[in-house]
Amino acid sequence: AGALMVKGLAVHMQRRLRWHAPLAIVLAYAAGIAWFAYAQPDLHVRIVLASVQALIWNLWSIYLLLRHAPREIRLSCRILALILAADAVLFMIRPFVPLSPDAGQDLLRGGAPVTMTYIAGIVISLAAYFALLLLITERLMVDLRRAASIDALTGLLNRGAMLAEGRRALAASELHGQ
Repeated sequence: AGALMVKGLAVHMQRRLRWHAPLAIVLAYAAGIAWFAYAQPDLHVRIVLASVQALIWNLWSIYLLLRHAPREIRLSCRILALILAADAVLFMIRPFVPLSPDAGQDLLRGGAPVTMTYIAGIVISLAAYFALLLLITERLMVDLRRAASIDALTGLLNRGAMLAEGRRALAASELHGQ
């Protein structure tokens, strides 16, 4: 999911992203989880691995959102980046949350602190989904405004857009005393 999120944001920001690095991270994570689930069971290491990989995806997404956001959708990009930063903080804290002594290898018996991190994660995920909807909606609105102001046949500004641009130019000229 993290790899798809990063790829989707890169496409949304019109950035090229090859699959090599995301695929390598996914494979390394899957191998680590499999090893520490079956070959050498260790619940705490699995929690650390999950936290590290989630942190990688969050930081990568935040970088794309803040570094490559088009000016027209910068607000929704910042909102999503803020939510992903909260998620990153949660995943930085998660490895240090104490596990219940009787948890064994079962994360579902990890205790109240572990359960609280999962509930916080669900709330943050929901916020991220709504922020993604806002990002997509804002992008669609920008595209619709642009399409409404450009003549499809010539690619030039249509009459309404030309008049609005003329009004802006006149106001700027008056402001500067020209």
